Amino acid sequence: MVWRHLARYLANNEQLVNKLAESYPIRRAAQLTAYFYHSGRAKYIERKGEFQRAGGVRYIQRQGKQDINDMKLVMKDFTQVLFRPWIDLYKDISVQNLKIMFNDSEIQDKIDSTNNCLTLSIRLIRSFEYRNVRHIAIRNLNEQIRGSELKNIILKSLPSQTIPLPFKTFEFDTLKIEHYPHQAKTNDVVIRREDDEQFLIADDKTLRDYKIVDGTEIAFFKMADYETYKQNPVFLME
Repeated sequence: MVWRHLARYLANNEQLVNKLAESYPIRRAAQLTAYFYHSGRAKYIERKGEFQRAGGVRYIQRQGKQDINDMKLVMKDFTQVLFRPWIDLYKDISVQNLKIMFNDSEIQDKIDSTNNCLTLSIRLIRSFEYRNVRHIAIRNLNEQIRGSELKNIILKSLPSQTIPLPFKTFEFDTLKIEHYPHQAKTNDVVIRREDDEQFLIADDKTLRDYKIVDGTEIAFFKMADYETYKQNPVFLME
């Protein structure tokens, strides 16, 4: 949702918020959305007075939500109320349209960097037959990076990961999309064995080419081992 992207970079940029407020009546709503999405207790305390003046505390009390964590559960409804006139006017607004409307290079750069910031779950597969698997998270990835670049990023991060030593020195060479967020998983608990043409990530293609989004899980393995496993997908006990 475009408001989430807008809120992310407004969270700690008061000057930019004021600039937007000169032309668009969204300052309070943008500030509330920003710290709702990206705040902990400290920022809540810092802006508690403003939130109270906006009627947020009374709204939460009517919902029976008193705890700071519970506040986030009603955040979406509350910000929808604040943004309603704006959303009704621009129902089909996109990030690209937002950049054109504001016509500000700084805003464009910040939206681009926010929109391209991905966190991926990497499934390291050292052995298919023995189900020797570990998971790591790779953060702050741009959707324009290529498959070969993603491999290098993962490999360079392995020495600092809290995983067994054999995983840090294993010769991983292939990436494959395991599943996208909120979609059904494969029946094989180790790896998705079907649709190699669709899900194997080529070195010269970008994450965006595969419609990879935040939270996507990608398997990283050795291709020779994968081919052997596909021929005889069995589980062995040590």
